[in-house]
Amino acid sequence: MKEEFFVSDSELIMRVKQKDNDALQQLFVRYKPVVNKIKAQYYVRNYDYQDWDQEAMIVCYEACCLYDFERNSQFGAFYKTKFTNRVRSLLRYELAKRREANRTAISYEYGNDIGIIMEKFTNDYKLPISEIYSQFLSNLSELELLSILVYLGKLSHQQACKIGRCDRLKLLQAKARCKRKLKDELF
Repeated sequence: MKEEFFVSDSELIMRVKQKDNDALQQLFVRYKPVVNKIKAQYYVRNYDYQDWDQEAMIVCYEACCLYDFERNSQFGAFYKTKFTNRVRSLLRYELAKRREANRTAISYEYGNDIGIIMEKFTNDYKLPISEIYSQFLSNLSELELLSILVYLGKLSHQQACKIGRCDRLKLLQAKARCKRKLKDELF
């Protein structure tokens, strides 16, 4: 193990490019202080140390695969830049306007404990439900009653149109009126 510690970065990078997991682990451990420094600078909600290490390991592998020995001088600087950019991308994703509700959300139990949630159940119905439905049905026209029978599956559209002497559009309009009237009765 001590002999492998003195292996150069370029040798480890070449081994990582050849899919050597031990070399990746060794390179990651070598640059762990860089990860810890970046971790101390940024806060990503719901990220624990394992999430940070996993993200840093993924970026380390990507950096090894993209590293060009002739173009780049130091792997450490390249890796630090890539990891910093990844963390900033995570922050941009989290801080997007459309995710604001996720950041400011609290649990139902906590809201109930601090008194934000006030639950009141009120029953505004003055009549029993059966009387409401009876009253609702008595206020419907013949075409509206036919549309309810179609909606309940007791009649087909053709049968209802024949009985009501109307077309399908009139039947659909009657159905919409029934829904609106029932909603007015109940609420």
